[in-house]
Amino acid sequence: MMTQVDSKSVEVLTWEDLTLMVVQMPAPVIHRIKRGKEFVYFTYFQLVPARTMVIYYLRSNERIKQRFVVYDRIHSSVSFGDKLTTGPNLIHVPIVDVKKEDVLPKKLI
Repeated sequence: MMTQVDSKSVEVLTWEDLTLMVVQMPAPVIHRIKRGKEFVYFTYFQLVPARTMVIYYLRSNERIKQRFVVYDRIHSSVSFGDKLTTGPNLIHVPIVDVKKEDVLPKKLI
């Protein structure tokens, strides 16, 4: 028997906000899907005891061309790149294109 999972969504204002949430996760990844004329970048995690999924998302008219969001932990800065680097203070978060999903709030469809 499957248990129903409740979901909550949080729209963030900037790439910095979304990145700060993502880099705290055990497996950081940002998903990208096109909705109408804009792109939605999102990540999610599940609060296990509460059985609640929390979705953080950012809407943008711009499609990021690079494959990674690069977070510099020392300078608290966000940039984008296509290659992994070995800087010890850098966290590379992949941007994964999504064809179909069923986790985003209906208002984004």
